[in-house]
Amino acid sequence: MNTEFNINAQTQLFIGPTNETIEFVHNALQNVFCKNNGCKTCVRCSQIRQNEHPSIFWLKPEKQYTLDQLEIIFEKITFTLDEDEKFFIIFESADLLNQACSNKLLKSIEEPKPGYYFLFLSQRKEQILPTIRSRCITTYFYNENEGSQNSELFNFFINPNSSPLIFLKTLDKINISEQDSIELLDGLIKHWSTNAKQALLNNDNDSYMHASHVIDILESGFSKPPMPGSSKTFWKNLYLKIQN
Repeated sequence: MNTEFNINAQTQLFIGPTNETIEFVHNALQNVFCKNNGCKTCVRCSQIRQNEHPSIFWLKPEKQYTLDQLEIIFEKITFTLDEDEKFFIIFESADLLNQACSNKLLKSIEEPKPGYYFLFLSQRKEQILPTIRSRCITTYFYNENEGSQNSELFNFFINPNSSPLIFLKTLDKINISEQDSIELLDGLIKHWSTNAKQALLNNDNDSYMHASHVIDILESGFSKPPMPGSSKTFWKNLYLKIQN
């Protein structure tokens, strides 16, 4: 598991639980800007913790990133920095960068101007478009193999048109522990909760009702978590309930 901040890499992707990736980036930037090696108590450290440092631009979309948000970035990076000056642009929930926004960013992250850094944060690698992933140094906050395996199941539970036959074949070939199941449940509930909030904002009652239905089924899994050796049966039953 690689958890080193690479100050030489101007485009980086951090994959893991949201709180962990944010904490890691905050700590890394405190070490970059604090004159006391990331003391966590000075004005600069406090500014970084509150996402208010003048050399850090932290983005967090309510729904999806927009081209208007990116225009603000492009305005900022038109300025040439001093030789030792650094400016960081952070994309929280980078999986909410759609195709148009990702394409718009490509030139800037392919050849970043000196001193400018682009940091992308996401819970799952597979949710980041390949155009972004391929241009980043990636840091994982879980075992990459386990994460990829769990992501296979994750994708079946967020895709309403997934194939039950392919799901069963995938479930049969993977190994998933009771702890993995709890973490996967938590990630899925966060995903569908976000969808429910977006549906409310869009006055999309059908999508809201569907998301609420899925959340109810997933939360029932927490009340009866898988027993040792029963994780595959647990996920099969949840999948069938959601599909019905």
